[in-house]
Amino acid sequence: MRFLIVGDDRSSAGTLSRVVDETLSALGRRVTAIRTLKDPRKAKPYIQRIPIDFLFLALDVAGGAALLDDPIARSFKTIVIASGTQHAPRAIEMGVAGYLVKPVALDPLARTLTRLLNAHGGSNGSGGAGRCLPLRTRGTIRLIPIDTLIYARGAGPYAELKMKDGSTIFYNRSLRALRAALPATFERIHRSYIVNTSAITGFLAHEGTRYEVQLQGGERLPVGRAHYKRLRTVMG
Repeated sequence: MRFLIVGDDRSSAGTLSRVVDETLSALGRRVTAIRTLKDPRKAKPYIQRIPIDFLFLALDVAGGAALLDDPIARSFKTIVIASGTQHAPRAIEMGVAGYLVKPVALDPLARTLTRLLNAHGGSNGSGGAGRCLPLRTRGTIRLIPIDTLIYARGAGPYAELKMKDGSTIFYNRSLRALRAALPATFERIHRSYIVNTSAITGFLAHEGTRYEVQLQGGERLPVGRAHYKRLRTVMG
């Protein structure tokens, strides 16, 4: 798997290279090459000689936008890095795979890269097999296989992940942000819960229009009234 970093300063390029290497290692994949070019005008000749899979492109330098507009950009996934959001509408129109604002924080960078690598690996997005959630701990990136997640419980701006092995993982994203990163097999059942529908074994109705789902292993979770009908429809 080949990566090209174009137009960014040396410090940022070093951070990008490190996160790419850590993320691929956590996914069990190998980096074939990570090349850095300061001048975007040198990128096209390089790509014509050596095809790449992913491009990190700084739009704030001369020639950056021209590279994004070039037809050759259709042959790889581009993650734009910019000093602000002023380029976002144009970048989205051109079909970029990600847009990060400087200074690039490590967590958004790891999440963006993991999402693209999951897709690049051929997942159909429906079940989560082979897909992962990135979790940065103690300066390294840990990838959590999505198919090992039973449910998530909201804890303020964070989420607690309940795993199939019985462990609980503290995840540094909100429940709403987490839902956007999960495949369609996960459903919001309550303001405080997202559940893997494959783990649901039954529904329970109580007096006062209170509902619960029962999970494999016997655990029960509350179901909000606003979610009950849709969940029953989804579950058939």
